[in-house]
Amino acid sequence: MDEDTYRRRLRERRIREIKRNRTIFAAVVAAVIIIACVILVFKLGRKLGVNNDNSSVVALSGSGLADESGENIANFPLDTRSESEGSGAASDESDASLLASESRSSSGADKKGGATETGTSKDDSEAGDNPPVSSKKANAYLKNAVFIGDSRTQGLQINSGVTTASFLAGRGLNVTTIYEEKVISNKYTVLEALRKKQYKKVYICFGLNELGWAYPDKFIEKYGNLIDDIEKIEPDAEIIVESIAPVTKKKSKSDKTFNMKRIHKFNKLIKAMCKEKKLTYLDVTPAVVGDDGYLPAEATSDGIHMNKEYCKKIISYIVNNKY
Repeated sequence: MDEDTYRRRLRERRIREIKRNRTIFAAVVAAVIIIACVILVFKLGRKLGVNNDNSSVVALSGSGLADESGENIANFPLDTRSESEGSGAASDESDASLLASESRSSSGADKKGGATETGTSKDDSEAGDNPPVSSKKANAYLKNAVFIGDSRTQGLQINSGVTTASFLAGRGLNVTTIYEEKVISNKYTVLEALRKKQYKKVYICFGLNELGWAYPDKFIEKYGNLIDDIEKIEPDAEIIVESIAPVTKKKSKSDKTFNMKRIHKFNKLIKAMCKEKKLTYLDVTPAVVGDDGYLPAEATSDGIHMNKEYCKKIISYIVNNKY
């Protein structure tokens, strides 16, 4: 092989190597860009989330909640983060029916430790026997109460007409993020805000955003720890733990996370926890469930968050059964 041929082949080989390296570099850059875009879209999706049909930013209800500067946190806006996503099990008809039937005979325990039947038993209130309660009566009953939870609790604040109770809640909030997320005007965590006033009743509702958790036992363990911490802050208050309300049939059938099978499973754990801790278990299912065991389609625009009529049903149920 003469020298010219050798140099030509060497030059061609170097050109091929340069092209190959450029292709590899371009592929790596493209992969990085794609991953960054996916992360950005995911974060944006969590921020936007599932909106309640009346989820405008409103003031936090309650009175007497002031920080060290004298600033009233009752005037701070609600957090507007999204509900979390996750994977779960599929729904079926039998679980929805079972949930509807069990809701008619739930039991709990009072704050002092005596086992009691809650207002969902037939002796106290037939399923569906939930006459509307006036705003005046609801506000009088809930004057010294606080509701703690996620976006469904926010929905109660926005839609129920209750102005005397406090609402400490945030979209996407769960039993772990409650300790760190400053959802009260981006300034306070729920527990920080809770320390600013003493209440007679504390209504707690979590579980919706945890339905996608792979290990339900971890959820109930952390939920129990959270309730213990709330009891330390509010030692004289009655702690009332709400069930996870049902979703619509359409939502349940199409979603691997937000479905009645998962809700039923988690509610059983919540109910057992309340029995062990001698707390009142508030099963809100009878207030909003349809004959088929699901949340009626007309109650919601997204299959999860309830409109004004159904939020008021829950408040009426609480007052009618005197939880």
